[in-house]
Amino acid sequence: MPVTSQASLPPDACLTELDKAADLHIKGNTDAASDRFDRLKHSCSHLPQVHHNLGVIAAGRQQWQVASEHFQRAIANDSRTVMTQTQLFAIHQYKASVSYRQALGIPGRVDLPKLTMQNSTHINAAPSASSKTVLHTVPTIDYELFSWWNAAATESMAAWLEHYTEGYPPQENTDAQIVEWENVGRDISFTEQDAVVVLSYSLGELQKQTLLFMRLEKSRWKIYKESLL
Repeated sequence: MPVTSQASLPPDACLTELDKAADLHIKGNTDAASDRFDRLKHSCSHLPQVHHNLGVIAAGRQQWQVASEHFQRAIANDSRTVMTQTQLFAIHQYKASVSYRQALGIPGRVDLPKLTMQNSTHINAAPSASSKTVLHTVPTIDYELFSWWNAAATESMAAWLEHYTEGYPPQENTDAQIVEWENVGRDISFTEQDAVVVLSYSLGELQKQTLLFMRLEKSRWKIYKESLL
């Protein structure tokens, strides 16, 4: 029997169905879990865990692009993003490691990323502007920077500007179209509330460094000051 129709379910019913679907996956019935989550993404679209778990299933099948898209949807729908962002970053790190080893002809395998399901016990965090939050982590900042760099590389202006605080005039970043993200060094540190980032990379024989200051706005880290060193 179908787990649900396309109509929205009450909140309590959504949480119950979420746990049933996650339990199916834990017990090894991945196909049935996938079917349930596919239905839940329509009837319980307010639950970010649904797209997170579809991302876990896709990653288990090594469908990296599909997994990334689901994780990004989960991030967009949820203010507590650390778990999902960390797992999305693990996929990017895995793919970069594989490409690096292949390029250099290094033998051996790279361990697949270890991903974890979410259930109804994973609830939203309420970030506080007056102190450090669960979003004050290096993987969280690194993912925002990865997304910002790729937006510049693909000349996606709207997506690129989303990474800046409102009213701040960003500097044009044409280097992103030339330099791959895995070739950019990142030194990330935190003040009491904000993040300070130094990016370093080579452009031909030229060594370049950029200083970024970032602040947390709701659940997103955004650049409020940028300068070349």
